[in-house]
Amino acid sequence: MRFLKIKDVVAKTGLPKASIYFAIAKGKFPVQLKVSTRGVAWNESEVEEWMAGCIADRNTQLAK
Repeated sequence: MRFLKIKDVVAKTGLPKASIYFAIAKGKFPVQLKVSTRGVAWNESEVEEWMAGCIADRNTQLAK
């Protein structure tokens, strides 16, 4: 298991930081974890599952 900081999540997903936080607020992106008093991070496997879900949704739409 690996934790990702926001800059790593941005690099991995290609999404801007604001879009990530907007998607979290809408319940459409994994929620960050508090890893220290002032620090947060994302579970890498949760981010990868979200990415795989995006691909699966696209493939479902293409199959229709």
